[in-house]
Amino acid sequence: KPRGLERVIGWNLLLWPLLVPALVVLFYWGASVYQDDVVKGGFFRMPDQEKLIFYMRMADGTDVEVTSETMLRFEGLLLPIHDGAEMRATVFGNQAYMEVEFDDYLLTTGIPLLYLGEEWGMLNDYEFVKDPAKAGDSRWIHRPKMRWDYLQELDDRIESGNGSIRKHIFRSVQKLVALRKTLPALAGQEMKLIGMSNDHVLGYSRQRAGHHMIVLANFSEESQTVEGNKLRTAGLGRFFQDAISEQEYPTSKPLLLEPYQILWLNRI
Repeated sequence: KPRGLERVIGWNLLLWPLLVPALVVLFYWGASVYQDDVVKGGFFRMPDQEKLIFYMRMADGTDVEVTSETMLRFEGLLLPIHDGAEMRATVFGNQAYMEVEFDDYLLTTGIPLLYLGEEWGMLNDYEFVKDPAKAGDSRWIHRPKMRWDYLQELDDRIESGNGSIRKHIFRSVQKLVALRKTLPALAGQEMKLIGMSNDHVLGYSRQRAGHHMIVLANFSEESQTVEGNKLRTAGLGRFFQDAISEQEYPTSKPLLLEPYQILWLNRI
């Protein structure tokens, strides 16, 4: 009869085809758990961006009816909710939990936002950190003191080449706002991201009532290119025209975007 050690070796020789794959699977599972749960803040997972979660805890001993009435008043501040959103609330004792879940499209469109002064090129205000009452809130970087003297640069009497830089920015914003009103595709809620092979370029499509537009934005201070075939596939066309500059672009060759340039492309 084989001895104990020889018996163990014999079993290992028989089982190693099963043990090795099992160890490989265990290793990858452990690496996945570490990467997804431990590295990203322990085993607590943040909620999806498509959800708004509200938790309320009132003083110990608060009656459940008082808690419910308080939650109802808070719900009233959110009503009416948009089509495509769903609200759920639960009350237990002195605690309440509410969850509002949105469809993806509610988060990808909306009203364009301009911070105060951006319409004529005011810069960020980094002096807010010197005020103890504001230093802890970085939103003050977008709340500079208004420079009303900049309005004078919008007057045609001040010229530097084709006008001051602030006048150029202001007129450009006016043009984009007026142009946006004439483009039906930008009035809808449908938006789809387009995978770009260039990390510096954001691409997405907007659609509404049969109207279709491709938007490309270069977020780099250097010129960038986009594959023409990528545009043809996303826009289902071979020729496009930029609504801003009225320049035409064929998809038979790469598209060149100047630094920080944005294109609003309609199929022609």
